[in-house]
Amino acid sequence: MGLSEQEKKRDAAEEVSPNQPKNIALIIISATLIATGVGAAGFAAWRYAAQQKEVGQTERALSIPSIIFAEAKKGIDITALSKDRIARAVSSEITSVDLRLDFIEQIYFAKDVAGSSETLAPEEKVQILVSASEFFNTLESGMPESLARALAPDLFFGVHVFNGNQPFIILRTDFFESAFAGMLKWESSLARDVLPLFGETVTSDLVVRPFEDVVIRNRDMRILRNKGGDIVLIYLFQDKHTIIIATADETIKEVVDRLNRPDGAGK
Repeated sequence: MGLSEQEKKRDAAEEVSPNQPKNIALIIISATLIATGVGAAGFAAWRYAAQQKEVGQTERALSIPSIIFAEAKKGIDITALSKDRIARAVSSEITSVDLRLDFIEQIYFAKDVAGSSETLAPEEKVQILVSASEFFNTLESGMPESLARALAPDLFFGVHVFNGNQPFIILRTDFFESAFAGMLKWESSLARDVLPLFGETVTSDLVVRPFEDVVIRNRDMRILRNKGGDIVLIYLFQDKHTIIIATADETIKEVVDRLNRPDGAGK
């Protein structure tokens, strides 16, 4: 009887033991998968936080001017880009903006420059903001020299979300007379220089059409119409220091409202 009991116990052990390695293997695999998942999630969170920190550091380092408040900002590196590639990059960003109604995204432009002996080695690079006059010079625009010299460095290129994504530009000046005369002179090539940035097609008849004086929302504006009579480009002097170029008067209204905010945004 004793031998019989021992044989039963041995048989039972033999039946259980083949499954034990399988159970251990399953536990190891499960633990590995859990650890891998946690690690991947942790890395993704760390990478996102690092990217957000890098964006914030870049914006602080570049001292991006805030002529008006913008709910979002996006930088475009135009180092060594041709005017056509810049236009494609800007129009692509305009199309991709996905914000709430009446929100604005600011697009700022930067480029690489060589370091100096006082800061960086000559072979090292540092990014700086591109000024308004330099930006249009890079585009090989027809902006008159008198206007380029009258412009302040600050350039605000924005996208206003209203009835689609509406692009606009804000320029600043401390020389109203020169800027005013320069804008009138620039009208001869303004459509050809600006509309491609806005993602609009420039036809041969459009570039020879004259601008008109109009009053919209009690503001004096200069507008350009297409053959169908639709407004395709507007500009105005909001005051003696601020020029707004846009395609829609609703966008101009929003920009002016933000310029006049009592909280000081854009002052």
